[in-house]
Amino acid sequence: MRSTNHLTESSSAQAPRWKTFLIAPLVRIGAVFIKFKNISVILNLSADRQACFRILRLGLRILYYQATNLKKAMKFLFLLLFLILSTNLFAQEISPEQKLNELGLKLPEVTPPVANYVDVVRSGNLLFLAGKGSRNEDGTRITGKVGVDLTIEDGYEAARSIALQHLAVIKKEVGDLSNVIRIVKVFGMVNTSPEFTQHSQVINGYSDFMVQIFGEKGRHARSAVGMNSLPVNLAVEIEVIVEVKD
Repeated sequence: MRSTNHLTESSSAQAPRWKTFLIAPLVRIGAVFIKFKNISVILNLSADRQACFRILRLGLRILYYQATNLKKAMKFLFLLLFLILSTNLFAQEISPEQKLNELGLKLPEVTPPVANYVDVVRSGNLLFLAGKGSRNEDGTRITGKVGVDLTIEDGYEAARSIALQHLAVIKKEVGDLSNVIRIVKVFGMVNTSPEFTQHSQVINGYSDFMVQIFGEKGRHARSAVGMNSLPVNLAVEIEVIVEVKD
């Protein structure tokens, strides 16, 4: 009798196998997923949908520690998933323009070309955007050599300013930034000295912003190169290819 009681107590101290092999891995995966700081950037999730993932993780933790048998656990799990999916279906994706509003950003006026070219050429579903130069919020040009006259951080912000200008061109061409399917290819030029080697960090200002606004659709192929000079001594110039809806 004593050995039987000892066996029962020992077994109850350990989690049932269905918890160990079914629920525990889901809890661990959820923990890693939620703690991943760039989730909103990479998946372009709304705050509502991020909350859904957190609720799911909390529900799984409750399930792991409170459920007493597999049948009840499965009922709870299906109910939890139903609630999450229902919320997810009704949750609205944040559009690129809503994202800009959340960030307190306003698209600038599209500046006219400074020479004999156009801002954008459309071929099928592709937009080929002409190079835009770095500008301050007041419209004045950001000039100078990065690494000499400007810091890398200054160059990063200069590249970011071009992303806003390109969004303004895209919106003017297709009417709504939600019509963007993919940022396809970016070509970034940095005004630098021959010794400068951190061009990628500068053009990240453009790339990071596109991913922030479009999520996965903002990820693109890219070149980042140094130039001995740029027109009117611009700090950065960038051109881009964008795929849009019909």
